[in-house]
Amino acid sequence: MKLFRRVTGFLTAAALSFTALSVIPSEKSPSLEAEAASEKYAVQEFRLGIGDTNRSVSISGSDSGSYLNSQKEQGTRDEKWSLNYVNSGTYEIVNSATGYIVTNEGGLATISPDIDGANQRWNIVGVDKDFEGQYLYYKIVSNADNSVALTFNANSNSLSAETYTGDTYQKFKLNLDGLEGFAANAKVSQGEKAGTIGGLLGETVFVSNDTELISALGSTDPKTIVLTQTIDMHSYGQIRVRDNKTITGYYGVTLKDCQLRTNNQADNDSSDKPSDNLVIRNLTLLAKDSLNCILVNVYSSRNVWIDHCTFNSELNRNRDEVGKFVWVNTPYDGVDLQRSPDYITVSYNIFSNRYWTFAYGTQNGETTRCRTTLMYNDWENCVRRCPQIGNGTGHIYSSYFNGYNTGSESGTAQIIGGEGSEIVSENCRFENISQVDTRCISAGGGPEPYRDSGSYLNYSPITFKPKVTSTWQPSANYGYTLIAGYDNSYTDTRTFCTTYAGAFKSYAGIKYITDSDMSKFVAKKYPCPFTKDIEVGNAPVSGSGAVLDENAVYSFRNVNSGLYLEVENGTAASGTNVMQGKSYNRNADLWTVKDAGDGYYYLYTKADSNGTLCLDLPYGSADNGTSLGIWTNDESDARKFKFIDNSDGSYTIV
Repeated sequence: MKLFRRVTGFLTAAALSFTALSVIPSEKSPSLEAEAASEKYAVQEFRLGIGDTNRSVSISGSDSGSYLNSQKEQGTRDEKWSLNYVNSGTYEIVNSATGYIVTNEGGLATISPDIDGANQRWNIVGVDKDFEGQYLYYKIVSNADNSVALTFNANSNSLSAETYTGDTYQKFKLNLDGLEGFAANAKVSQGEKAGTIGGLLGETVFVSNDTELISALGSTDPKTIVLTQTIDMHSYGQIRVRDNKTITGYYGVTLKDCQLRTNNQADNDSSDKPSDNLVIRNLTLLAKDSLNCILVNVYSSRNVWIDHCTFNSELNRNRDEVGKFVWVNTPYDGVDLQRSPDYITVSYNIFSNRYWTFAYGTQNGETTRCRTTLMYNDWENCVRRCPQIGNGTGHIYSSYFNGYNTGSESGTAQIIGGEGSEIVSENCRFENISQVDTRCISAGGGPEPYRDSGSYLNYSPITFKPKVTSTWQPSANYGYTLIAGYDNSYTDTRTFCTTYAGAFKSYAGIKYITDSDMSKFVAKKYPCPFTKDIEVGNAPVSGSGAVLDENAVYSFRNVNSGLYLEVENGTAASGTNVMQGKSYNRNADLWTVKDAGDGYYYLYTKADSNGTLCLDLPYGSADNGTSLGIWTNDESDARKFKFIDNSDGSYTIV
């Protein structure tokens, strides 16, 4: 990775404007198509994590031409991005705060209006896989020149397009906005795993009826599937969902009586693997006419995120109706029985008005898989299994349970730990439930470990004493944020979950605890345990450089002073100082250029009638304050200069 320093001396930290050359990017409004789409459904946003660091790609300003930089997570829209699909593997990368897209401006990565330029299109290519075979890192390669890739420069805290070498700072993680827990980029006993991305890298398709929906779900290509209107699936049984899908909808649409299933129903084809890498978000899923149906059947699948959905039932709320909203498990037999589901996150959902709601485990007895995180969910008038866990690991935090007590001994039992489970619950809030033991939390009577901390029943702290106390610390697996189980300032779990869980009818309604305007709810934040902190600079200095005309004659004027780059007294001799001046000797401030390769140029002074003397950095010194001069060209690096486009008509010389 190349690093460049600013040339100083006659212009310390200055930018130059060319009087003979003007390269001003074309202007147009941010993508109207993307803007219109975002008004109808929740476009998937993500963060671009930089290598193995705790920094993500952001922007230095909101104006066109602002350069890309990095920052630690702040929860602002500056650091959020979405994709415009161009064709398979090729995308425009859209900044959420501005609507501008990532642009290669002479080697410096900036944001600018979408003009469909080749320098605004990028190929996102997986380069390193995790132990599960999912891509953990991606390179982002220019569609105009596939030899150069987006590159982070720590010394300048900027990004540029440079020759791809496989450097750590040329590799990026695709971290979906708001995703925490096991479905996110996490670390487990086997190593670091990739986060779920669903259909992020696929085409977005819009479906308006059952036939179109079934076809899209069954496609083997990555897709974001957007329901444009309410679809009733009552007449169907279980419908297969293939790998790499995001299922969402226009704001306010409902999917009725669906029975989504993530593996082959026959379960006897060893070549037909269960589907992985799935996202279901911002949908209302309704159980209305199909008794005993399970709306989402996650069979043996891994990397699944269910987010900001509203699950509701209009069926009789009694134990004879044995359907569920979500079932995460293995089949009872067949080739998929030995493949346990794993890496599930269920967040910001409403589950309402059903007896049995959410259960997961395995039928094969394996207890080291089926790792699931549930948080910021609002459980309203549900009776049992909120969730129930068997043969798996569960982390349940900052969720609200407004119970429905039938008055019978088999009545409300919210969090249930079954055989083979290990559970940690934190900062939850229970209301309208008669007692803690067996009603709020039921940990079983065996050796299954459990630990609760910070949870409340109504306005009183819960003291729950399981037979075996879990010593598992989820903060060793991933970073996460806790909201107080109760406080009297309306910044607790109940307030947050009842305000921000469920499907929303506008982009503004969809909030994550990581958003900057949600900071008042944060009681404790655990940082990611496996990314590293690094020192960065604060100015962009690298890039492939602007293209100059070798037949033109230039003068270079300093933006701050208005003075020109000139040879002192116009003296045509090696070693003559170069300074900024008022240009009394016209030839002293005139220059021609000659290509030196890799975006660099030799700058020849017109003060020398023989055309042999060029701008020189004495002894190749890279120290601040070094004075420039002219010297006979020996074609060394000390005579090579590059012009970085600042996208405002000015350039920085490096």
